Amino acid sequence: MEMPSLSGGAAVMTGLILYVALFLIGTETFLVSPLLPSIALDLGRSPNDAAAIVNAYALSYAVLAPVLAIVTDGTQRRIGIIVGMFLFLVGNLVSSLSSGLDWLIVARGVGGLGAALAGPAIWALLADLASAAGRGRAIGLGMAAFSLGQVAGVPIGSFVAAQFGWRSPFGAIAGLSLLLVLAAGAVLPALKGAPDRSGSPPARRLFGVWLQRETAVALVITFFFHAANLGAYTFLGVDLTRRFDLSAQQLGLVGVLVGTGSVVGALIGRKVPLPNAWGASDPASRLPVWSVLLGLSIVGASVSGTIGAVALCVFLWFAASGAFVSDQQTLLATLAPMRRASASSWNTTTMHIGTACSVWAIGFDKEASPDVLPVVPILAGAAFLVALRLIVLLRRPVPLDDGLSPGFSSKN
Repeated sequence: MEMPSLSGGAAVMTGLILYVALFLIGTETFLVSPLLPSIALDLGRSPNDAAAIVNAYALSYAVLAPVLAIVTDGTQRRIGIIVGMFLFLVGNLVSSLSSGLDWLIVARGVGGLGAALAGPAIWALLADLASAAGRGRAIGLGMAAFSLGQVAGVPIGSFVAAQFGWRSPFGAIAGLSLLLVLAAGAVLPALKGAPDRSGSPPARRLFGVWLQRETAVALVITFFFHAANLGAYTFLGVDLTRRFDLSAQQLGLVGVLVGTGSVVGALIGRKVPLPNAWGASDPASRLPVWSVLLGLSIVGASVSGTIGAVALCVFLWFAASGAFVSDQQTLLATLAPMRRASASSWNTTTMHIGTACSVWAIGFDKEASPDVLPVVPILAGAAFLVALRLIVLLRRPVPLDDGLSPGFSSKN
């Protein structure tokens, strides 16, 4: 792997571009929930029908990210970031011009494709440029930037939508993405991922991270955790509008709690001292804790009768989410150092597949209001149980991926 020498202004600018990109992706990813009631009303569709725009983004990412990561791991990271953010720009631009649900679904799919190419390359470049000791902090700051899109981007987007219509935030994201693409082309270093030297067929390279037992179990945790997490979040705006008659602008303020919780979790969650109690490495040891906190918080947000109690539960919900994502990205970067883009892409792919499955299950009854109970507690409980299994596996020494074989496994 070619490591460029970055210092001073170059390092600052590179970090700024990567974190701003994550900020924009975070804003766009979580912007749909507070806008969903307005989108459904304007297009004359039910909230369950309009939720298809969430699945369009999620499934586009889920299907394409692992395939694109094979290219990203063997070429310059900057190419994946620049091309991906350009496609992200196009998807948001078309969303801002869409006059019907069909075009909006297509546009969201293109945006998902862009994020599928850029996102894993961004996470991989952050891990590549950081030292082993600083990797957790670099990834934690990345998750904080992603979450800041919820703290600032989602409320601002909701305010803009309330003033100028739901299409306007997508146009604003497209404009900012254009500036970012231009800056990335001028500043990002020509750092290459590790080339594949195994001679293995493409299919084995594509699924290589699943052939290592610990990494595969970690990805299963991601599926269940985010099926509960983002599946419930998709319908949060609809649920709060139904129960408390909140406006789009007020729902944007709920987004402040969502993002603030995520930032807090990403920055301080990794400092929770649990490894001695559980007997596993720091990131893995905390995953069961975040799974339990997630499930309890979502249930609390769903059944609380006052907006204050709901706000507290939402904050705790996304503190658990932010901490989980930071720990999970750090863990996967450590387990698969020669396949960081691939591991990151599969991590987000399983997240989006879990989200799509959960959205389908929650909104299965088209005639009824979406209800996250009892689907979400079951999913969070599954994440907890699989996380305990991972801890057991990681009590044994895990050989690191050497990049020479399609997979690696530890001995019993």
